[in-house]
Amino acid sequence: MSKVLIVEDDYSLELGLRLLFRKEGYEAVFADTLKSAAETLRGGSFDAVVLDVQLPDGEGYQLMEMMKRSQPGIPVIFLTARDDDLDLIKGFELGAADYITKPFKPFELLLRVKAALRLSGQPSRPQLLVAEPFTLDLETYKLSREGKDIALTRTEFKLLKKLMANKNRVVTREALLESIWDADGNFVDESALTVNINRLRNKVEAGGDPRYLKTVRGIGYIWEGK
Repeated sequence: MSKVLIVEDDYSLELGLRLLFRKEGYEAVFADTLKSAAETLRGGSFDAVVLDVQLPDGEGYQLMEMMKRSQPGIPVIFLTARDDDLDLIKGFELGAADYITKPFKPFELLLRVKAALRLSGQPSRPQLLVAEPFTLDLETYKLSREGKDIALTRTEFKLLKKLMANKNRVVTREALLESIWDADGNFVDESALTVNINRLRNKVEAGGDPRYLKTVRGIGYIWEGK
């Protein structure tokens, strides 16, 4: 599991990012000042750092300069509310892996962290879930069956990821609802879950009685496979 330090003093943004990174299988640790971030870095090992430029006790560039001396090689993605080319140039000159301007979509930040980890060669979590005859690619968000791709919506992907990660074990409706909860706080209800499960089942089953995605009445669903 990759471990990411997120240095950000916007607590509402922190909550959404915490939920998203946890659901995607990352360990996210938060700091809200340069001082606390420096202490956190000294006390642990991280695979990537997401760093806000403007913090209560200074600019993120200061922490980046410290990291270059003490912990080189950790990819850093800068966050900023300032849309200024000079800021962008300064960040990249210091060695930033990427730079994203606020406001941004949390999922976009997650994708940038994934890309930075991949390019840096840092360890990451397994990229494939296999339950014969299906393979779910967690990097490209593609499902294939014996080499043939099956198109999924983002919600269907999240559901299938949760089910295949727990294959041959019952996953409750509550756990599935949590897995598709929008990181921006948009409500996902029970009826939407049922609709998406039915659509997913239509895509993976060949008709007749369900063979892979089965309903456990009153509890939830189970993905059966090898």
